[in-house]
Amino acid sequence: NFKRTLLLRTMAAWGRRKAGTEVYLNVYDLSSSNNYLHQFGLGVFHSGVEVHGAEWTFSGGSGIFSMTPKQIPGDQNTVFRESVLLGTTTLSSREVEQIIGEMRDDYPASSYNVLTKNCNCFADDFVRRLLRRAIPGYVNRMAYLGSFLSCLLPPEMTGQAPVDAAGSGGGSGTAARGGGSVVRRGAPRAAPARRTFTGPGLSLGGGSTDSSTAGNSGGGGGSSSGGSTDDSLAARRKMLAEAAMLRQQRAAARAQQQKDGAKPSPNTSGQAVRRR
Repeated sequence: NFKRTLLLRTMAAWGRRKAGTEVYLNVYDLSSSNNYLHQFGLGVFHSGVEVHGAEWTFSGGSGIFSMTPKQIPGDQNTVFRESVLLGTTTLSSREVEQIIGEMRDDYPASSYNVLTKNCNCFADDFVRRLLRRAIPGYVNRMAYLGSFLSCLLPPEMTGQAPVDAAGSGGGSGTAARGGGSVVRRGAPRAAPARRTFTGPGLSLGGGSTDSSTAGNSGGGGGSSSGGSTDDSLAARRKMLAEAAMLRQQRAAARAQQQKDGAKPSPNTSGQAVRRR
């Protein structure tokens, strides 16, 4: 009897594997606007792949994780919309978990991006490995269109997942399963301090600020030093004004020479008339 029971169970398991296990894509609404956008092939959706009684998905908080099908962990603003039958697979649950193990290296929690590497991207990759087909296009179409404007969004916004294993989208402390490392998401790092030039500097009179300071703090000597500085400033201003006037005179002279050179002389014009 024992051998017969074992044989029947083995045959039943072999028959179920040969028939295949159904693979579903569970789709959830993240916004009430999906009621209007869905008819145009658009919407903001979360998705997970259900196979062998477990639903697999991806988030920025926990990386790849499994959950009870159609039950989002925690009190999150997601509403189940539909289950899409994608096909059947002959892979066992252990083989499916091996695929998940291989994908953990490609989908660490720190790599999550709400536009370019989200739960729908993971679902599409997972289904391609299971069934060699893609998920319906409407599920991730809105994120694909938004990826063209991703440069306008701050990095801390694109790294927040709407659905997480802990029941909160994008918490402050996040753990990446599979790799064993913990990724902390907190305040952005402060910008590095810029090096600025510092030095004693020079005064307009040609002396250093140290000497001028010493002169000013030296009682009667300080007043004479200040007077000499004022005299040198006045002399420099006078020299600059004279140099500017000289440059203007030279420019006017060159312009007058060019103007006189352009006019033909009377003798030259008369000879030209006689030759004609």
